[in-house]
Amino acid sequence: MNKMGGLAAKMPITALLWIFGALILSALPPLSGFAAEWVLFTGVFTFGVGAMPVGLILAILSISAVLLTIVYTFAAAKKIFFGPLKPEFANDAKIKDPPLTMSVPLLVLAVISIVLGLYPRPLLELLHSVLAILL
Repeated sequence: MNKMGGLAAKMPITALLWIFGALILSALPPLSGFAAEWVLFTGVFTFGVGAMPVGLILAILSISAVLLTIVYTFAAAKKIFFGPLKPEFANDAKIKDPPLTMSVPLLVLAVISIVLGLYPRPLLELLHSVLAILL
């Protein structure tokens, strides 16, 4: 990653998909990662923190994990895609966005992430009903 830089100029779709993936992993609203973290933190703070010290440790570790995810995903994006384009990459015709057969499925997953982030209830109700049967 340290040898890369400025690749967003030659690979804009890849850069966009990376940033979108970083946003999902970082649990920012209105994406599905936020809904998942919301469920996790609601459970931790409702049932775990006051009940036992392990719950407090779990809460601290969970918050730390979210913060570390934000740092490492966006730091990598900055190194790879932003800043000046390295001179050795400027005329390299091999460096380009992948074919649509690789990008479109990722774009579909990004749209699904937005939909699940805005409307998580159907999936949560499905999971809740399955857990009720199992437990």
